[in-house]
Amino acid sequence: MINLDKKSYILSFSLLISLLSLSKLLYYGPSNIESYSEDIYTSIKFFHSLFGNGSVFWNGQMGLGAPAPNIPSLIYHPLFLFSSLLSIKTILFIFWIFHQTLASFFFIKICKSLNINNVFSIIACLLFVFSSPTINYS
Repeated sequence: MINLDKKSYILSFSLLISLLSLSKLLYYGPSNIESYSEDIYTSIKFFHSLFGNGSVFWNGQMGLGAPAPNIPSLIYHPLFLFSSLLSIKTILFIFWIFHQTLASFFFIKICKSLNINNVFSIIACLLFVFSSPTINYS
């Protein structure tokens, strides 16, 4: 059985579970086109204009026009500052893996602080990671 007494073990297990749960998303990409057009596209446009020539506050390429970037936006996440150096696909992979690993790590830590044993902590973490809102969010 997995020993969850050290932080390194918990972090390794969280990373493994994150990669397992996000494997379809990392291979095929996001399936939610609405989220892509609202969040990711406007964030890409914002950062390209920010590092290029000024900033864009109105996007005329979406319908009759929309404010850019849309809120909630990914431009407030520090990873997106590297959009001029890395591809957006790489940044999103890091973003998804980081958030899922962090969530599962602290979910196990909460279970441990509630004195739940290792088996039930793992089961609770798996239920959290593979729950519908978590999968739909990512």
